[in-house]
Amino acid sequence: MMSAHPKPLPQLNSDAEAEDFVEMTDLSEYDLSRFTPMHFEIEPKAVS
Repeated sequence: MMSAHPKPLPQLNSDAEAEDFVEMTDLSEYDLSRFTPMHFEIEPKAVS
């Protein structure tokens, strides 16, 4: 349930910390309003 005053996200200093946080936390308690969509290129582009 979304809180009237969502918590700020904590500073996460490694990928492992971020993975643990996402896995063990109810993200609906946090303010995610500043997130922006990102696109990742999984395969490298061919060199021309």
